[in-house]
Amino acid sequence: MGAWLSRSLPGAPAAATLVINLVGCAALGLLVGVGGPQLRPSLRLPLAVGFLGSFTTFSTFSLEAAQLWQGGRPLHALAYVGISVLGGLIAVAAGLGLGGLLRGGA
Repeated sequence: MGAWLSRSLPGAPAAATLVINLVGCAALGLLVGVGGPQLRPSLRLPLAVGFLGSFTTFSTFSLEAAQLWQGGRPLHALAYVGISVLGGLIAVAAGLGLGGLLRGGA
């Protein structure tokens, strides 16, 4: 997915990683929101920790932020970190909310 996004979003060096991380955050929130507290470990571990944990790319995010900084683009690096962290929190919250609605609760 990262290679495809990189080709689709040329000129935005960290955009592919940002999109992947935000989609992963939303998907994790949705999984937990739909499953609620009753989400069985036999589902949570392979889906949340296994698939979504490997889907998102914290190490790549960190490297790209450092490369932006070292490449003389500190404002881009700070914006990338800020958007990633805040956007991730918003995406998880949105996923949790949607999951709760799909589960039939609030």
